[in-house]
Amino acid sequence: MPLITNHNIDGQHIIIVDPSIGDYAGLADRTHARKLRITLTTTGTDALKLLPSHCDVEWLICVELPDMTGLELLHMLHATDPEISVQLVTDQFDIDHELKAYQLGATRYRTKPIGPPWENY
Repeated sequence: MPLITNHNIDGQHIIIVDPSIGDYAGLADRTHARKLRITLTTTGTDALKLLPSHCDVEWLICVELPDMTGLELLHMLHATDPEISVQLVTDQFDIDHELKAYQLGATRYRTKPIGPPWENY
């Protein structure tokens, strides 16, 4: 079942779209001091429901989603607003996915686990 969770933290808003929400279990605690607001959802379909009110946020999208690929979601988001900032994450690096992500306008392509560089926000 899709999950949308809001951690109401003042400051920058980050939307995480990933079926493996456990990968981000400690993120809210680690980012609380940085005043981040985090929204978690597990499907591309639910992520699209967050538009258009969430265009000015940072999107962190898993390449492997249950209902579409992260690349497809990136394409849909940029069709709505080409200025949306999207980072793609994956469990396993794939150069073809990385190149395609940048061609579609991704700001970054990362391999899990998301660690200290993510926490620089």
